[in-house]
Amino acid sequence: MVPLRTKVMVYRVLRILVLVYLLLLVIGHYLINDYVMAGILSLGLIVYTFHNIKSFSDSHSRVLINQLIGLIFITYQSYKDYSRYTDDKILFSYSKPFNDHRQQLGVPIIPTSWRVAFKSSYSIEWDEKKDGVGHERKYIFMNADHTIEFESDDYKLSRTRADSERYVYVRYIYATGKHPDTLSFSYSNGDSAKSITKSIADSILNADHIQKDY
Repeated sequence: MVPLRTKVMVYRVLRILVLVYLLLLVIGHYLINDYVMAGILSLGLIVYTFHNIKSFSDSHSRVLINQLIGLIFITYQSYKDYSRYTDDKILFSYSKPFNDHRQQLGVPIIPTSWRVAFKSSYSIEWDEKKDGVGHERKYIFMNADHTIEFESDDYKLSRTRADSERYVYVRYIYATGKHPDTLSFSYSNGDSAKSITKSIADSILNADHIQKDY
């Protein structure tokens, strides 16, 4: 039979460790700019601290077990939040900060006025909400090891007499293993599409007075 004094001392130490751990989680969420979760954890830390000050000498194992189960859930949620933060950080490193490298490769850049339209763990879409013709969208995709795989750009052209939508697409596939980088252009008019050369793409965009961004 474990003496009551020993049990109380063990529970005190465990509660202090939980408080320290919660404090570290709060700091961690602030550092990754997850202010909502940091605020929730801060509130939980205050409540938990107040509760333990009132019952610091208690030795109810059931209460402590429930608190530890809650802590496991918080840890799991924090891990998911941190994983999402690291994914976003990598995705955004291939966005506007990557423009200088794009210019060296001859790939369309992301204009400064563009915003994020969609984002997942492995892809991000940038666009500019505007009417008319021009460079209107860029898709960036990463592979499983979080390196950039390819990106694709949409250029909307003026309509023809048949009133069909026309686009020029620029696609850049980054080198993997023995395969070199690949830059390709295509043209679509309604339901028909075909590959074109860079010079033809330049001519089409110039005819519509479209800034190429590459």
